Amino acid sequence: MGESGGECARAGVRGATLDLADARIVNAVLRGVAVPEQREAVATALAAKDVATLHELGAGLSAPVLEALLALVDLYGDESVLRKAAGVLHAFPVLDTTLRELQWLAGQLRQTHPDVQVGFDLADLGGYGYYSGARFAIYSAGANDAL
Repeated sequence: MGESGGECARAGVRGATLDLADARIVNAVLRGVAVPEQREAVATALAAKDVATLHELGAGLSAPVLEALLALVDLYGDESVLRKAAGVLHAFPVLDTTLRELQWLAGQLRQTHPDVQVGFDLADLGGYGYYSGARFAIYSAGANDAL
């Protein structure tokens, strides 16, 4: 986004919401899951927020991993999500840094683009196999998918 309202504003997009996520979250939770097919199935269920499938897939997972996966389903919304995530993902202390970095990014966005609403969806794993860190999607009223 540029200095004078950003590329979205220049393109006629008003009321943009920027959703932040981070591939390191699911990768940390699934670190002990060795079967690639199971990792892919979990990622698909998380993206769909499909709790029933997560329970089925979690039969062979440790309790902390299953609890974290189920918690991720509800970790979307405003910045309070990051505080909630820090509490429910306590079994994965490596994520403390990731959550702090997401909070820092949100702060930078608010300072430079106060008109853009910032949200979080920690179960949004689009491209998680490709991305290695923070990622974003921009949404706008009237658009049925990310811009």
